[in-house]
Amino acid sequence: MNGTTRRWARDLPSETPGNVVVLPVLRAEASSRVRPLTNSEVGLGIRARALTPIDPPLAFVLFLSGVLLIGAARALEPVAAGHVRVPLWLLAIDTFVWAGVFSAGVGLVKFKTFGLWGATLAGAALLIESAVCVLTGHHSFGLWWIGQMTCEAAFLAGSVIATRINGRAPAIH
Repeated sequence: MNGTTRRWARDLPSETPGNVVVLPVLRAEASSRVRPLTNSEVGLGIRARALTPIDPPLAFVLFLSGVLLIGAARALEPVAAGHVRVPLWLLAIDTFVWAGVFSAGVGLVKFKTFGLWGATLAGAALLIESAVCVLTGHHSFGLWWIGQMTCEAAFLAGSVIATRINGRAPAIH
């Protein structure tokens, strides 16, 4: 062994005994000459991943479930309790909700991956917003809150599952 490579027995492929995997060992003096990886070496960049197409049935089901579940969650919400001022940080969460809903709508209509990411953002922000809204006194706690949280948790779970399903799909080049 000359110091630049090492042989690791645990890295041997189990199907083909006898092959030896040789891994480079980075030395401190060589680290200044390391070049950054290109997109082809790392995989697709974030922009290319966001614009990859998704299956139309997956987009349609998630879009329809978003309209139905978010609509049902908002229909369950009662009238606000009196004149309670809404904190500014709750409005910031509401901004994330609308950004997620907008990006999900545009992305799912165009059958792009960023629609799945927007749906996940919207579902998470909706869930956080509903949980915090009762704590601020804007609404009183009630059975409606459990129904609303259930609808929003179902939408979040559906968007996460759809994102995972889309991640397992073969890459389109």
